Order: sequence, then C-alpha cells, then structure tokens
Amino acid sequence: GQDRFAYDQSLPGKLKQAIDYMKAHLEEPVGIATIADMLRLSQRQLERDFKHYLNATPKQVYLRLRLDQARMMISQTDLSILEIAVSTGFSSQEHFSRIYKKTFHNAPSHDRNITRIPFQFR
Repeated sequence: GQDRFAYDQSLPGKLKQAIDYMKAHLEEPVGIATIADMLRLSQRQLERDFKHYLNATPKQVYLRLRLDQARMMISQTDLSILEIAVSTGFSSQEHFSRIYKKTFHNAPSHDRNITRIPFQFR
C-alpha cells in the first residue's frame, strides 16, 4: 500500500525534520515534546502542523513509522518477532503484536509466513 507518510515536497521543512528525527529514533522512541524542543516549536504547534499536513498526531505518525519498519523487517530479515518488537521500540512482544494486528489486520507471524521467499528464488 501507499505509505501515507512518504515524503511530499509540500511538507514544511520542520515537519520533514520531525519525521527524519522519528525515523532515526525508532528503537528508543523519544517524546513528542523532545522533538518539538529540538525544532524550537511548541508541542502544540508541532501537533497542529501534523494535523494540518498529515491529518494525524505526531504520536500516530511515529507509531506508524515504527510499525512500517517492523513490517519491513518481518518480511526481509530472520530476526525473531521479539527482536523486531524491541528494535522498533515496543516494550513487549504481546504489545507489539496487538498493535501490529490492529494496524495491518494480520498477526506478525502471518505476515512473516506469507512474505517468505524460498531460498532458491532470492
């Protein structure tokens, strides 16, 4: 599917910076207030900008970036589901699996099985 948060040239620089910062901190997510401080914006302003340009809160965008990264890792690596959960900033495999399933309508283990390419075709 189309990545809702793919870079759009019309996004203001501060929003692109916020998203880049999120992408650089997937394993240990930082608070939205920290990101706002780094950009010298108030948290409210950052939230308004996200709502205006992406129709989502910074937290929603951050979560989606982490889940998209996890989904890519599920299909392209042999890391365990727990290792992937931890490397994308989730405190437990259960929490990760629940949010993943709610977002993508499939369990991580299901996505892993259907995206596996037999070794000889890689």
